[in-house]
Amino acid sequence: MADNFHPKQYPFPPGNTPQEVVKGELLLKLTPSGMNLWFGQDSSFWKANSRSLQLTHIEKGIPFWNPPKESVAPVPLVALDHIFRVYFPDSLPPYTLAARLFNTPGVEWAEPCLKVQPMVTPNDPNYFQQWFLPKIGADSLWNISLGDTNVVVAVVDGGTNFSHPDLQANLALNYADPVDGIDNDGDGYLDNFRGWDLGDWDNDPSYNPAGNQFSIHGTGMCGLVAATTNNNQGVASVGWNIRYLPVKMVNAASGWTRGYEGIVYAADHGADIINCSWGGTGVSHFARDVLNYASLNRGCLLVAAGGNSNNTVPIYPAAYPQVIGVASTDINDNKGGTSSYYKLMNLAAPGIGMHRTWGGGYATSNGTSDASAVTSGAAGLLLSAIPGLSPWQAGARILNNADIVDTMPSNLPFAGSLGEGRLNVWKAYNQPSRARLHFISREHTDADGDGVFLPGDTVLLSGFSWNLLATSDASLSAAMEAFSPYVQWIDSTQSLGIVQANDTIGHAAAPFRFVVAPNTPPNTLVHFRIQYADTALAGRTDFYLYLHPQHMQWEENDIHISVTNTGRMGYSDAPAQAGIGWRRPGGAAQLMEIYFNGMGFWLGHNQTVLNQTLSAPITGCCPLDQQNHFEATAPLSTITRGDHGVKTIRSYFRDTLLNQFEVMRYAWGDTAAQNRGILFLDHWVKNVGNSPLNNVYAGYFCDLDMHDTWFYINPNLAAWDAQNRLGYQRNANHSVTFGMVLLQGGNPHYYAFDVSGNHGSMTITDGFTDAEKWQVMTGGIGRAGGPAGDLAQYLGGEIPQLDTGGCALFSMALVTGQNLAEAQSFAQEALQRYQNSVNVWTGAALNSNWHDAANWSRGAVPNQTDRVYIVAPSAAQGLDPVISQSDAQAAYVETLCGGNLKVQQGRKLEVGP
Repeated sequence: MADNFHPKQYPFPPGNTPQEVVKGELLLKLTPSGMNLWFGQDSSFWKANSRSLQLTHIEKGIPFWNPPKESVAPVPLVALDHIFRVYFPDSLPPYTLAARLFNTPGVEWAEPCLKVQPMVTPNDPNYFQQWFLPKIGADSLWNISLGDTNVVVAVVDGGTNFSHPDLQANLALNYADPVDGIDNDGDGYLDNFRGWDLGDWDNDPSYNPAGNQFSIHGTGMCGLVAATTNNNQGVASVGWNIRYLPVKMVNAASGWTRGYEGIVYAADHGADIINCSWGGTGVSHFARDVLNYASLNRGCLLVAAGGNSNNTVPIYPAAYPQVIGVASTDINDNKGGTSSYYKLMNLAAPGIGMHRTWGGGYATSNGTSDASAVTSGAAGLLLSAIPGLSPWQAGARILNNADIVDTMPSNLPFAGSLGEGRLNVWKAYNQPSRARLHFISREHTDADGDGVFLPGDTVLLSGFSWNLLATSDASLSAAMEAFSPYVQWIDSTQSLGIVQANDTIGHAAAPFRFVVAPNTPPNTLVHFRIQYADTALAGRTDFYLYLHPQHMQWEENDIHISVTNTGRMGYSDAPAQAGIGWRRPGGAAQLMEIYFNGMGFWLGHNQTVLNQTLSAPITGCCPLDQQNHFEATAPLSTITRGDHGVKTIRSYFRDTLLNQFEVMRYAWGDTAAQNRGILFLDHWVKNVGNSPLNNVYAGYFCDLDMHDTWFYINPNLAAWDAQNRLGYQRNANHSVTFGMVLLQGGNPHYYAFDVSGNHGSMTITDGFTDAEKWQVMTGGIGRAGGPAGDLAQYLGGEIPQLDTGGCALFSMALVTGQNLAEAQSFAQEALQRYQNSVNVWTGAALNSNWHDAANWSRGAVPNQTDRVYIVAPSAAQGLDPVISQSDAQAAYVETLCGGNLKVQQGRKLEVGP
């Protein structure tokens, strides 16, 4: 059970490859405000999108949603009515369009539609012994119950054969909507008397023998769940008399693509248990929302095949936290030869040599598909045998009473990866009920509340534990485990005491706590497990967290941008997926940017240009050369200081080409009205080489693909405003303006590119050479602007001298405004604030005369409103200058350039950098 991605930082989680997506379709979810924006009175927003992106039409992702009045679990209802499906020509790249949509006003998430595969391999059709029924104790439980006809197991699969003699009597029928051409029950599904076909959108979920090769698969799964038993023909089923609801998810053209929509249909149409004998390696936001809805809001028990890859790669939906994922075993309880095995697996069940319905007859097969269907049927039988049991409770009893198989010699290599044991439905009925807890509504926080867990951070895990079954005894405890060396526990156990049946207990008062290890690599995905126990094991929940992400979000004012620890801005990875780009929030001005190419820091010396920029996301649409000359030397961190407003993001990186430079960057700003469109970027550049350097150049390159009607990028304008030291860019048909301001760095160097080389610009899509980059960095105002087109820009300055071991300050600001005039006003404010508040020591070395105004750039001794930089701190060893002796001593010392000067509480003394 896994919750392993952050929707903002990782919009496309690992595992989703282009081969696994459906052409011509995307899924997206709108925020409440986005619903009004996209579908206002004149639908102008949708019209603009469809024209610019070649979107052909849009429809509800879940066409007819019938939410319950309240959630079964103590969590809010999931807004499935905000999910939509958009269509476009198959020739367009779905990941590229999803990236655009993800960064669009009113969009909570956007992603391609994932394909899945059935989890079965049919073989010998002459094997007629159903050994698995007595193995799991079904025959014993039949003495108690032969299956309640009111219990419904939905089989979301490839379709079924309604003419099969073993699949006629136990079909769940919707008598409220007979086949008469009228939607009698008003649910939006016309004549859905015997299930529904989501793949072809009709009321016939039967399989097509001439269609998709696996559409027959559903016939086998329906038979394992609820084939008619004791009818003198064919096979028996686990559930005997329980009913199965066929929901076809296969489309003849696209394959297995509507599984999650099928889950919603099943949940809304009376299913107690939903079987999903299919899956894939990709995870998605859509799946997460659907599973939360079906399990937590509707109370359905979800069961899924664990995979047939014979490896440790998790398969979804089996590995999601709301689902019982099932591995397969043989007649001797050995792991099935092809069964996947991983720590997120919840259960094992028979899946080898499974004789059951197939097509119009019978066949024997192997696979976790069969193991999943057997488990679903067993859960239905258990619901029948214990009046008042809920589907979740049936699943909990099954997990509590599985037969241990890890200790078998043949299974020792897979110990801990076959779930809690092999299914035994008789034990699940016959053993006394005991507590079973599940970790829900998880919350993960750190000291600064940014939700970014960096090396050295103390992370608090809290939320609620929900007891699904019997009241626990007083010895109930919870223990948290992490399958990673990068988690250092402070508090990993809790004593919970007595928790009543169907009650919750919160962990906020005494959360689990751990420290992220100092050596945690960037973007480390860690698997966590909470294990409950009183007099016996009482449940577990698995989930994932990302530690040490390579970027943080700045979202404190009118600039929203991702700040990385490698010099990049907007995104931290080359496919431009990890991050939010650069956008301006709110209403019609929320334009996403840095989507197409990139923005990154450049350093240049002696005709060598060190740079960190991005290529196009996913596809090679825009062959702007990609460089990666910087790497992080310390984790990202956030600090708060008086003059830095609400937050400062600090990053350290060094060059990997010349091994000459180290850089520390501050990204800071505040929410005051006159500063709301400004983000300051201060860089302390250190010479770590063996000789002094002259004429070092620094700056930023960015390709700001500004949008007109939300997605229509060209024509763009880029130009240099000398008075405000501002290089800006906007769409020729839209007023919103983004720009960069040179604050500290001598004479400006600016170049407005037409990336295709038009109108006298150098061409950069034919191979952006070092010579061209050096020309841009050192050429002053090389091209101040030009006609509208596909434009990019560079702005930088220079550091005249950088001694060995010395540091220099280079500063810029990012600005954004509703129009050029507002962006220019922010540029003016940034220059004025920087010049008026930054006070730099100008003496050769800091000494006891530091109170002499002549040694300061502003000609005044620092006061409490100044931001003070000491450029040569190495000469200050032993000194402890403060701005006010009455200040309480703070706890902030910068170390990149050495020194031991201190910052005092409420003051801004900084040891450069």
